[in-house]
Amino acid sequence: MAYKVGIIGASGYGGAEILRLLANRPEYKIEVVTADSQKNKRITDLYPHLTAYSQNIFQDYKEVKSALDGCDLVFCSLPHGEAMKLLPDLKSKCLVDLGGYFRLQDPQAYEKWYGTSHTAKSELKNWTYGLTEIFREEISKSSRIANPGCYPTAATMAIWPLLKNSLI
Repeated sequence: MAYKVGIIGASGYGGAEILRLLANRPEYKIEVVTADSQKNKRITDLYPHLTAYSQNIFQDYKEVKSALDGCDLVFCSLPHGEAMKLLPDLKSKCLVDLGGYFRLQDPQAYEKWYGTSHTAKSELKNWTYGLTEIFREEISKSSRIANPGCYPTAATMAIWPLLKNSLI
């Protein structure tokens, strides 16, 4: 049985990479792909190399929200500020946010680092920082994963052995 997957913001770089990575993984079935700006276009019109999705079209989020709620796994790759408006209402079994909206559990820290208030402060505590090298056990028990960014991952992985061994 395949896992039903949805991708919110599938026309951008992150969404397209998720599609590419899952194209040859039969245990994952792409059910819903949203891209409001590309609504009703075939995925292959925008990404001809993604031939596995020649029959899939980009859909408007509002029109397919209930289908996303029924997915086993939903990836979100939206422009800055949009995910925190949509993800708190999703009921999918597992959500992975590729943006930085749920990486920090402290609303004040979020405001300090991102320069704006979080619009879903009560949701922050429900998300797990998805750096598997450090938080593998927590991630395995979580249904809301905040994907770490490339710069924080590089910095954290470089300094983690020093912190872990109390060298700094």
